[in-house]
Amino acid sequence: MELLLQRGADVLSQAMDCASILFEAAGGGNPDSVNLLLEYGADANVPKHSGHLPIHRAAYRGHFLALKYLVPVTDFSAIKESGISPVHSAAAGAHPQCLEFLLQSGFDANFMLAQRVRKGYDDHRKSALYFAVSNGDICSTQLLLNAGALTNQDPINCLQIALRMGNYELMNLLLRHGANVNYFCRVNTTHFPSALQYALKDEVMLRMLLSYGYDVHRCFDCPWGSGDHSQYVTDGWTSTVIKDTMVRVARLWVRPCRLPKATWRGASCTGRQRSFEDSLNIKRGTDKSLKLTRCYKA
Repeated sequence: MELLLQRGADVLSQAMDCASILFEAAGGGNPDSVNLLLEYGADANVPKHSGHLPIHRAAYRGHFLALKYLVPVTDFSAIKESGISPVHSAAAGAHPQCLEFLLQSGFDANFMLAQRVRKGYDDHRKSALYFAVSNGDICSTQLLLNAGALTNQDPINCLQIALRMGNYELMNLLLRHGANVNYFCRVNTTHFPSALQYALKDEVMLRMLLSYGYDVHRCFDCPWGSGDHSQYVTDGWTSTVIKDTMVRVARLWVRPCRLPKATWRGASCTGRQRSFEDSLNIKRGTDKSLKLTRCYKA
């Protein structure tokens, strides 16, 4: 390559997809090649047609030595225009060494994907933290959180991704750094906590949520009172899911408190209350309190 450059090869030439020679060298990961191209005047701020720069390529591929050459010569304005940070690339590629170097070099852990880039993902993710959590990458997640990454910035909460994966370590890590335990997706007109749909068969997971301040009252709160609910329900929660969820929450809510009896206080939804009582086989005593019986089937 050096011989070609000495004979007049154009270091700024680009392929049909606008990928520069430096971009391809960054993908190959050879630090000597990257350094040589830079010495001959290669521009690290020329994007591919997708908007990616050589620094993105090196970070995603995990080429640490090549990345060290590219960081000082890449302009932040070019990164901002691309709509994606190399921090996203390192997190997406699951390369904690590159990620740590970028964060130590001053890159923002809370740089969010531009709207046009988010559209390429069905979940419209925004943060680098989301990429790390989606990969189940504990090390990268820890690095981002230590660098101040915010946990509640994405349309689908990072905690919900960890819950869906059943990854206790990720869940605990996110909760300790401020993840919203009461986050919910609006799949119907209530604010029924979304996290429960992933904790239905996992008491360890549910106990962890409860210990971080899970608001169980939301499970029994309905803004529509005792009126007809059918016109408000949308796809996402079936009656079976709701019933099973309530049964498990009631058992785990009452047990840690060591209360012999649990009483209803001002239930806002009479219809749901009756349905819940029926599903639990609740028997009313003479003192008008409600006694929860074990009816859950593992």
